[in-house]
Amino acid sequence: MERIKTATKIWFNLSRTREPHLILFDTKKYGKMLLIDDHIKFAESDEHLYYESLVHPAMVTQGNPREVLIIGGGDGLALREVLKWSSVESVDLIDRDRDLIAIGIEKLKKLNSNAFSDKRVRYFASDGKAYLKNANKKYDVIIIDTIDPEVDQSLSELFSKEFYLIAKQKLKRDGVLVTVASECESLTFSRIYKTLASVFPVARAYCVDIPSM
Repeated sequence: MERIKTATKIWFNLSRTREPHLILFDTKKYGKMLLIDDHIKFAESDEHLYYESLVHPAMVTQGNPREVLIIGGGDGLALREVLKWSSVESVDLIDRDRDLIAIGIEKLKKLNSNAFSDKRVRYFASDGKAYLKNANKKYDVIIIDTIDPEVDQSLSELFSKEFYLIAKQKLKRDGVLVTVASECESLTFSRIYKTLASVFPVARAYCVDIPSM
């Protein structure tokens, strides 16, 4: 990718035997950029387009979100957007990758407005599906903020009918779920939408163009 050649400073390069592989670095064109398994998770110049679009439509639709769950989102940027809502009383963030959470806390606190230090926030390095299945509370909004499911097949369970049925049980009566769903023209997008529509009485799809991606 040509844009990667504009890198000026590597901030964090985590190589390990298990996936994923994380690289956080500066670029001249897009500012800080985080790669997960060579896939762009976000670029500083336009991350707001993604995270605002991911979080706020669901929050507005719910109307008065108080308890929110984020599955994924270890960089803390979706968390930043959730915390802009004064109605929010608690946020649980579950990311299977403790190293990504560490990056969010240590390397991205300026970008995510030090979201992990907010007293309303609890965060865990755990499997999102297992956590949700065993959760003893219900949420107003559930946000799925992972990398593209086409990139990491191990995430497929978070886009399955079984998972959505579990999520439906863990939502309050007027609760809302929002998820990343790959590119709009892709078969993956269509499959995720159809699966959601088979579980929830109302399902809506929308797309946002992210220049850096």
